Formats: sequence, C-alpha cells, structure tokens
Amino acid sequence: LAWTWKLMGRRQSASNRSIARVMGFFMVAILLVLPTISRRISQTFRCKMYDNEHKFLEMDLEIDCESSVYKFMRVYACLMVLCYPVGISVILFVWLYSFRKRLDPQSVSGQKSMTEEDV
Repeated sequence: LAWTWKLMGRRQSASNRSIARVMGFFMVAILLVLPTISRRISQTFRCKMYDNEHKFLEMDLEIDCESSVYKFMRVYACLMVLCYPVGISVILFVWLYSFRKRLDPQSVSGQKSMTEEDV
C-alpha cells in the first residue's frame, strides 16, 4: 500500500491509473473478506462450559480452554485482531483520507450546503 500511495502522489499516467484501478478492486476484495476473517478470529474467544468443570472451544471441541494450546491461540488471535479488524480498517481510512480531495471535487464541496433554514 505504501508503494501505491507514493505512486498516487505523482501525476497520473496510464500505468498509475491502472494501478489505482487494481488498488480499488483490492480494497473492495478486502472489504468483502474482512467480516468473515473478523468473525473467525472472534470465535477463538468463545469457550463453552461442559459438565460444570471443563471449558472447551466452541468451534473445536477438542481444544480445552485451560490448555497451553488455547492460551497460545488466544494470544495469536489478539494479535490478529490488531492486524485485520483494526489494522485493515485504519489502513483503508488513511488511504481514503489521502485521496479526500480527489473524492470530493471542488465543484461539489464549494456548493452551499443545505441547512434547516433553507428547508
């Protein structure tokens, strides 16, 4: 993404426009996949109590929530929460924010906005 930001700062040639188009498709693909990945990551934190003494992971009943395997999975899932649901959202926000002037041309933002007095 950093490489494309650098390219977007230059004048838009044909190759830069094609890179922008590919990045647009990339952003749409990420936004389509992000809910599924986020849900899968969050399932790591769901343990269910059985027989009032044993807690097992709901998505894989072979994993005991008190085991060292689960503790490792929980730490890994915490890191992945920072990467995917939080990190990807922040990266997309920063990327779109850097193009805010192109996304909101002067002809639109220069117009008087409608207020309650106009209604």
